[in-house]
Order: sequence, then C-alpha cells, then structure tokens
Amino acid sequence: MGYEQGAEIPENNFTNHNVYGTDTTKLNQCAVFRFGFRVLEYSPALHSDRVALFGRLIKDGESVDALVGAELDMLEDIVDSKLVRVEDGRLIPNIVVLMPGVWDEIQSRIFAHPSGQKLKAETKSLFDGIVKILAENSNEVLHRTLGYYANAFMYDIRAMLMADEVEAGVLKVPEKPETSLAGTWLDIRK
Repeated sequence: MGYEQGAEIPENNFTNHNVYGTDTTKLNQCAVFRFGFRVLEYSPALHSDRVALFGRLIKDGESVDALVGAELDMLEDIVDSKLVRVEDGRLIPNIVVLMPGVWDEIQSRIFAHPSGQKLKAETKSLFDGIVKILAENSNEVLHRTLGYYANAFMYDIRAMLMADEVEAGVLKVPEKPETSLAGTWLDIRK
C-alpha cells in the first residue's frame, strides 16, 4: 500500500493510542509525539493484572491496607507509574477515571445532539470516501484491510486538528509533556 512508507503529509502526525487491560477495565493512553508526549510503554503498571487491580480498587473504594502478597507488589508498580497516589489507605487517581456507564452516557449525549449526529454522519462519509479511494488504487487482495488504512489516515487528520487547536490557543500543551499524563484515562466498564 505504501502507507508504512509515510503518507505525503508535511506534518509530524504520529499519535500513539495504546489500550492496556482487560475487557472490563481499560487503561488508555493517547500521546501526540509532535508536542513531546510519550507513552508509558514497558511500565509494569500496564500489565492487565495491574490495570484490573487499579480498576477494582477505584470502583469498589477498597482500602489498599487490605492488600497482601502479590497484590502489594502490583500496587507498588501502579503507584510508581504516577497514575495514582495513596492517601489514607485509598487510591487517588492522577488521571481521568470513567466509572461503569459513563462512556456510554458521554456517547449518548454527544450523538443525541444535532451536531453529534452530523459529526457521526460526516465521519462515516469521510471514512467511506477514503476506503473508496484506497480501493481504486490498490490490489484487490488488500481490500479487506482498507479500514485499517482509512483509520490511519483519519488519525493523521485528528493530529492535524489537535495541532491547529494548540496553535489557536484552544488546547494547551503541559509544561513537561514528556512526563504528563494528559491523554491518559481509565475506563471501567463493569
């Protein structure tokens, strides 16, 4: 396809969006590299058992004082990552936490609004248009993977829009983006 060779977009649009965890608890991290953000890659806190423990302790309001053995070691990894801190035996998140139902509520409100409906329709139209262009210019064997490539191009568009918003002063890059947890959130589904 050639996408891996680099699209001819004259901006540094590399955005890393990683998701760690389980089906019910996901730690998301989105890092726009052009602004100096970095991901927590290779941190022990990203292992699914630690993400699940993090989610359980936050959701249930469980005291860390009750943890023993391996869970204490996992807690240390989570705290060392700076995702949380411990105060009075409780985990205090340093990132946004979406409790069960919150993500669905956010999406419901967005897409109930006329602007949200228009956004959804225009995003689908853009996606379909990109897939059509790619299909017309690629070998048929690749057609079943064109959604991946269309999404990759849309990630570039998202990164360019974020850059425009930073330049316009709407978004502000943290003073130390390389250590910032901006763009990191925990999504607890159940």
